[in-house]
Amino acid sequence: MPTIRIGDIVQANPEKCEWGPSLVVVSEIKSWGIQGYTHIPFQGDAFIRLKFADFEPTGGRAIWDHADHNDEERSK
Repeated sequence: MPTIRIGDIVQANPEKCEWGPSLVVVSEIKSWGIQGYTHIPFQGDAFIRLKFADFEPTGGRAIWDHADHNDEERSK
């Protein structure tokens, strides 16, 4: 598997988990897989934990990261 970094975009495998085929922005790398989030318009972010076997890297990177845009900044 290619190296996964924080900010990478991965896609959950629909054959292996209920989140498939969601696109997920990686926010943490764990020994067992990744933690990340997907944004749901008008509802916020859904945080997701995926084992390495449950996703595929897309080769993409997030331009805007969850950590860069908190609610205070959005209301300005």
